[in-house]
Amino acid sequence: MNDNDLVDAFRLDIGTLHVLGKTTPDKSKLFLSVADASASSGRAMTVEEKEQQFARNIKVETFLKHLSRHMDVERVNLNVISDIVRMVNSGSPVIGRRISKGEEPVPGRDGRMVLSKKVYTTDKTFDFTTGMSALAELYTFDFVSEGDILARIYPPQPGENGHDALGHVVPYPEGNKAVPEFDQTIELDPHPIGKSYEVLIAAADGYPIQEGDKLRIVETLQIKGDLKGSDGLIDFTGTVKLKGNISSGFKLKAKNGIRIKGTVDDARLESSNGGIDIDGKVSGGDDSLITCEQSFRAGIVHAVKVEVKGDIIVTKEARDAILSADSSIYMPKGSLIGGHAYCACGAEFLNVGSESQERTVVELSGDLEAKASYSDLKLKADKHIKALEMLKLHLGRFADNQSEVDTLQGEFKNKIEEQLTRFNKLQKNLKILESKIERAREQTVSSVNQGVNVIEAMYPGVEIHAKGMVFHCKEKMQGPFSIQFNSAEKKFVKGKYEPLSCTFKG
Repeated sequence: MNDNDLVDAFRLDIGTLHVLGKTTPDKSKLFLSVADASASSGRAMTVEEKEQQFARNIKVETFLKHLSRHMDVERVNLNVISDIVRMVNSGSPVIGRRISKGEEPVPGRDGRMVLSKKVYTTDKTFDFTTGMSALAELYTFDFVSEGDILARIYPPQPGENGHDALGHVVPYPEGNKAVPEFDQTIELDPHPIGKSYEVLIAAADGYPIQEGDKLRIVETLQIKGDLKGSDGLIDFTGTVKLKGNISSGFKLKAKNGIRIKGTVDDARLESSNGGIDIDGKVSGGDDSLITCEQSFRAGIVHAVKVEVKGDIIVTKEARDAILSADSSIYMPKGSLIGGHAYCACGAEFLNVGSESQERTVVELSGDLEAKASYSDLKLKADKHIKALEMLKLHLGRFADNQSEVDTLQGEFKNKIEEQLTRFNKLQKNLKILESKIERAREQTVSSVNQGVNVIEAMYPGVEIHAKGMVFHCKEKMQGPFSIQFNSAEKKFVKGKYEPLSCTFKG
């Protein structure tokens, strides 16, 4: 390096020796020059000076001791120092020898965000119009619930200090703090107990996306196309909005609600915290079930089981369905034909039953009774009763006088004994079912005012049940009217139409 590019660092004298230290501008390298002051003055050396020069015997330790006043001699190249001392002792000048070099500092590492969940890249509508292959895409990222940890934010890590050629400390550049961007669907916990890092926590249910440097939770899963297949399952933590149909045993779960612009056929729908809203027809199958924590609404319901915590609203028709609502059933523009309807508050229909006098049951129940589990008990009990009635027809007098079977002989006796065994078993099971039904009724919470409103007509074949009492419609009844259950007198009272009201008592 050109001497003109160097910067004076220190000067010192050792006897007649003049020592000059120079560094590069960044102080990363130190160069040493040594000259005899007498020789460099331009005058003739005296005899004494020549004798001193000839007899000079500087030790390396002595030379280092002088240097230590200006630098950290632990970092010098001892081989170069030894050579400089040898040259000085021999009377040779030393010009620009590099005796030391610095070490660059190791920069601190930047803070970093480490994701705990698999995130998606965008908020979009998932396309099932070309088939079910899109289902696999939903498993490339995670669904999250409020309170889930999305990411850990680690602080910057220290680096290592360097030093210049003189041994002075060169501080390491500190790493940058990770500053993630996020919206109101995510919260920062800056001080998790016992942890050195911060965490990002989901403040909403849905799926996380990262657009550039920004994180957020998408609370609604948008889908277009048809969902089908008995092996198909979507279990989403937020809300699902579907523009399409569901069929063939597909299972759709969405914690905060389901909105379908289409039809549902032989599927299972569940929302543990929201409602379910379906524009089209809902048809049942062997394994179909619809349950939700809030209200359910559909246009047409056919042969499907629906159990909800809120209201059931059907805008056109419910046929051969099992409807169970912890609140009310509203069908002011729709007809209930066949099936069972359980409601803790009451029900309102445009029409109940049909001209064909199909058995249609409305049960003014309590909150426990208005559950699919209770309706299952009732259905099983009804099936047992029908089976017993059929067997009683076959058994004739032997149903009530079973001891008379002993008077029979041969194959006829064996046949009657087999039917009696089945008959007795059904009676025993029916008593168990009736006991369970009664226990459920005792624990129920029901509305103070329970009734059924009919706007146009109620047809023969309709039954209204309440607290073990049954109202049978024997002839067509023209609306509008209300049938209220008087729990004190345990009887049904027909009166003028009154809007439904719901006031629960224990």
